[in-house]
Amino acid sequence: MRNELKRTLNTPQFLESLERLPPKQAEAANKIRNHLLAESLIINEYGVPLLKGTSALDLGLFMLFIEVLDENANTATLAEIFQVGRLSCKNWIGRLREECMCHVEWVKPEIKVRGNVGKFVVFNWGIFQREVYEPFAPYAKIVSDNWKKLNEQDRSEEE
Repeated sequence: MRNELKRTLNTPQFLESLERLPPKQAEAANKIRNHLLAESLIINEYGVPLLKGTSALDLGLFMLFIEVLDENANTATLAEIFQVGRLSCKNWIGRLREECMCHVEWVKPEIKVRGNVGKFVVFNWGIFQREVYEPFAPYAKIVSDNWKKLNEQDRSEEE
C-alpha cells in the first residue's frame, strides 16, 4: 500500500495540481503530501494512514474521505477504513462541527433502499480550505476502491 500511495502522490498530474494552487495553499498541500510520504507513518491495509484525530491535518483528511466515500460515508465504513471505533468517528465529526466550524450533516436517503440508512455530507469546509485538500481526492478514491475491493473479496469468500 505504501508504494501505491507514493506512486499516487508523485504522479505528474498530482504535482501539477499542487503547482496550480496559490503559493500559501501549495505550501500547505505540500506539507500534507510530505506527511503522507513519511516513512514513519503507519499505513493500513486500505492505504490510509492511521489517524488519531488530534490534529487539524487528521481532521482535514478525515473530512476529505467523508466527501469521497459519498454513499458509503457512514460511521461503520469510516471506522473500518481508519481502523478506529465508531465512537471515534462520531467524536471526530463532532470536532469538525464544533472546533472547525464545518457543516457536516447526516442525510437520510429520499428513497429507502434496503441497507441504505443515510450518509454524512460535507456542506461547508469551515476553517479548512477545500482547495488544499482537492489534490488528495484521487488518493482518497484509491483508498475507497481498495476498501470496496477487499469487502467484495470477503463477501465472496463467505459464500
